[in-house]
Amino acid sequence: GTEDQTVPYGEGGISLLGIINLIDVDGSSIVHNKAEEIGLDHCLITVEGAGHVPHIDIFNPGYYDLTLSALAGKLGEWACEDYVPICGDYDYEAESLLEDMRIDENPIVFPNPARTQGRVFVTFKQSTSWKLVNVMGQTMKRGRNSAGSRVVWQSLAPGLYVIQSETGSTQLVVSD
Repeated sequence: GTEDQTVPYGEGGISLLGIINLIDVDGSSIVHNKAEEIGLDHCLITVEGAGHVPHIDIFNPGYYDLTLSALAGKLGEWACEDYVPICGDYDYEAESLLEDMRIDENPIVFPNPARTQGRVFVTFKQSTSWKLVNVMGQTMKRGRNSAGSRVVWQSLAPGLYVIQSETGSTQLVVSD
């Protein structure tokens, strides 16, 4: 920020207790101007009237939004090859064009692989309908469970199965 008392915004020095000059430094405005001069791709933003860490200024919550926007823009560019950087203020909470990105809540199966003479425990994190399907696509069992509930199966024939639910699927291997 332009009112930074820790590191000067322009040219200046860093001092100990405001008395002993430790080092002469170029502040963020100098760095910003140099980056512009050499054509460096950057997201350096001047925050008028702000101090050293404007994003924690409780009296100016807009500073936090501006900082978050700039960081999101630059990180997005680094993470995504075709990303167009947006270094200014933008609405990072706006609707996106992405599809529903919720994480699948796959059924939890234990033990897996299982034995034919043992029991298999399947836990569902969310309420869901489910079915146990073999490699031939035949439905072997089906049901509906509430969130956090468990199904217990025993004496399954050897083979590869898939537990399919509305929230995800998990493979199950049963051997002799």
